[in-house]
Amino acid sequence: MRPASPGQAAGTDWKSRLFNRLESISEWRAARRGDQAADIPPRPGTVPSSASRSLWLFVSTIGELNAVEPFVHLLLAELGHPPLTLLSDRPHYGPAYLAKFPQAQVETLSGTATEVASLLARRPPLLLMVAEIPCKLHDAPCRFSYRTVQAARQAGAPVALVNGWLYGYEPPSRLDAVESRLFGRDYLEAFDLMMVQTAEVRERLLGAGARPADVVVTGNIKFDAMRPAFAMPAHAPLSDALRARRPGPVVVAGSVTQVEDQRAVIDGFAQLAAKSPDALLVLAPRHPENPQVMTDLTRMLDASRLDWRLRSAHAPDAAVAGSVMVLDTMGELRGCYAQATLAYVGTDHSVLEPLAFGKPVFVSDGWEPTYPSYPVYRQLLDAGALNAVGPAQGLGAAWQAHLAATSGSEGSQTGIAEILARVQGAAERSLLALRAHGVLARMA
Repeated sequence: MRPASPGQAAGTDWKSRLFNRLESISEWRAARRGDQAADIPPRPGTVPSSASRSLWLFVSTIGELNAVEPFVHLLLAELGHPPLTLLSDRPHYGPAYLAKFPQAQVETLSGTATEVASLLARRPPLLLMVAEIPCKLHDAPCRFSYRTVQAARQAGAPVALVNGWLYGYEPPSRLDAVESRLFGRDYLEAFDLMMVQTAEVRERLLGAGARPADVVVTGNIKFDAMRPAFAMPAHAPLSDALRARRPGPVVVAGSVTQVEDQRAVIDGFAQLAAKSPDALLVLAPRHPENPQVMTDLTRMLDASRLDWRLRSAHAPDAAVAGSVMVLDTMGELRGCYAQATLAYVGTDHSVLEPLAFGKPVFVSDGWEPTYPSYPVYRQLLDAGALNAVGPAQGLGAAWQAHLAATSGSEGSQTGIAEILARVQGAAERSLLALRAHGVLARMA
């Protein structure tokens, strides 16, 4: 691992002391407001030499974990299957993470000094991998601190980024903005290797101060996640219930974020259900943990007069017995895609999961070119592999036309095999880059 020069170390020390002071004030204020527990654990001393070191993997959401899963399996095998510590800034994803990696320890981090020091004492790192985001400090919709990277390096662990992507977001808080100004370049220089999806991402990182020799383009691992070994969850009782239900089309609408899109999906399905009474809609909203999201959605469903049920409130067989199942649980969407007659993917989210099962996928307009889902969406759309319906309000007619056509599902898959043959392999390329760059050889 590349050591810091004396000048760099001194420059970082004064910034660290300043930021620690600002953070302490912020923690004190939060404790006064009751935002967090006031009894912060004490800072430990040195990392116990006898502790079993683990692979630290920062994955903000289940989407990032799904995206890099093929690479994680390769890396664990390469390292001899060490203990795995999955780090996230969002506690509600824990059960979904453990469904994929039951042997892992899941830790929720906000990045405070005491929190990171406690983790360092309990689960010292062998290697820290950051999955996709943030490439730049506080650039993406997640909370990951420079201190976490710094702690891993001080413990003798290399640090690498895999499947990197840039969002271009502004820091979400004043404290994050200060941290970005103080440590933005230090964060980039702390990585022993940054493996990114595209040449454009690489150039933007170089412009921000990353070292050219340490930033390589390895492609998008999300295409590798389409392979059968990663497509279907091993234990999927809800998928089994969908397979056994009454005959009728199953529409799975995944990652539907905006209220307007949710309304368009519900209205479109109501049109379809009028023609096909046995149809079922599986509606998976984004962020079901947000009470306002669920309140808005349930109001729309009540107004639709459709027979709807929450997955979280019912066993699998009962959950799929109505006309609409709201998938308000984590980790079950893939199994639903496996049983879909057709799928709809909400704007700016991954279209690869339903395509992995050979399902016809419908999308509407308005995708944001800066999002990590966009290059995949654009490639598949240009190849004719997606069914574009324009405004989401046209979904009902598009679904009915598709079901009425005898060859619709085959036509929607044009060009997928050829595209995948060109773009798969990023997981293997990433592992080769780690070897070639000497990252694995430098582990403590």
